[in-house]
Amino acid sequence: MSPFVAAIAFLAVVFLYMRSIYVRLADLCSAGDSLWSDIDEMLSMRHDLVAALVETVEKHGACEKRILDRVGEVREEAMRATTPSERSRAESVLQSTLESLFALAENCHELQSSESFIEQEKQLAYLGNRIRYARTTYNAVIRELNARIDTAPGRLIANLVKYRKREYFELDNP
Repeated sequence: MSPFVAAIAFLAVVFLYMRSIYVRLADLCSAGDSLWSDIDEMLSMRHDLVAALVETVEKHGACEKRILDRVGEVREEAMRATTPSERSRAESVLQSTLESLFALAENCHELQSSESFIEQEKQLAYLGNRIRYARTTYNAVIRELNARIDTAPGRLIANLVKYRKREYFELDNP
């Protein structure tokens, strides 16, 4: 084999290797975007459910107005958050506020026997489980993406196509 053919073969192998790194980075970015979109949609559904829950509690007069107002304010803040870290903080505050609301609701027997309240509480729990699963999957994809960007060949390709490391979505208890 001539040196020219060997050089061409070597460059072809290097090109194919770099292309495979690019394709994997692109796939991970696409998967991360898709998973984040799913999480965003589920959080929006959760926010709508929280609004319906507040209406149900208001109908039964089971809580002080200031607590319901606080839940509404925190919900609005959570809806305005956009990045994973902002969403994490806002959703944690919302969850804490909801726990306070549920603690007060436990003392209201009329509310505890309300079918709509019970159903909304179940839906929130179900949605929380879906969000937890989606968060775990999203973070696994982002972990792999960030690891590939941190490695030498991946960093080179990522810099060329302007892929950046992404934030994890941390949430204690949705």
